Amino acid sequence: MRKYILFLIIASFGTTSVLGQQLYRYIDTEKVALVFSDDKFFISVKDTNHLESIRAIPFISQLDKIDHKGRYLAMTSQKVNYYEAFEVLNNDPNIAYLSPVILSKGKEMGG
Repeated sequence: MRKYILFLIIASFGTTSVLGQQLYRYIDTEKVALVFSDDKFFISVKDTNHLESIRAIPFISQLDKIDHKGRYLAMTSQKVNYYEAFEVLNNDPNIAYLSPVILSKGKEMGG
């Protein structure tokens, strides 16, 4: 019985530390939190001639071309959960990779 109680205590410490992880960066000696944008993310496509499937996704309101290599900045019409959006977009075979826009102190840093 003691083994099970000890195991549950150790397991609960492990799950709370995983759930509590956040992204940070240090500016001089100040710890600054990094967060994902709720309405922007980067998309890289394999073929720029086949963007219709991405434009047809209801929550994407705008798709801005960043460069000639097939990178785009997608803006959403509403606050979108990053993980849910990636589940939808990950099924498109034309998408090479997805990346969130990262914010630091409310300003865009990159992705």
